[in-house]
Amino acid sequence: MPRLPVDGKKVIEHRISLSGIERQALEDLVIANNINKVATPLVALISDVSAMAFLITAYSVYRYGDGALDYFQEQYNNLGMLYKDFILVSKGLPVIREINFGLDLLSRLAGTEIPNLGGDRSGPI
Repeated sequence: MPRLPVDGKKVIEHRISLSGIERQALEDLVIANNINKVATPLVALISDVSAMAFLITAYSVYRYGDGALDYFQEQYNNLGMLYKDFILVSKGLPVIREINFGLDLLSRLAGTEIPNLGGDRSGPI
């Protein structure tokens, strides 16, 4: 559809003029909005542990080859042994006994079984 000529009777044309400061503020607003569109999904990706583990593993395999997968498997097994050692050591700690006693009370109130953290549930010292 062609534009009608501006004759002052049928078509009135309005024009907004911005000064240099206003133009700069508008440009800054557009840049901030574009950065926000990129930063929000990036922060969500970084805060997701499984996504970061995948990215680190993929990069390591790309950079170092299949040896990286063997390294990660070995470290995962070491972490499992460390966790088992922690459970064995923490059985005698008073804090763990108190937590277990509280969990026992909660499980009775809720009517469900809550797993034991490794200590006895005989109550606080």
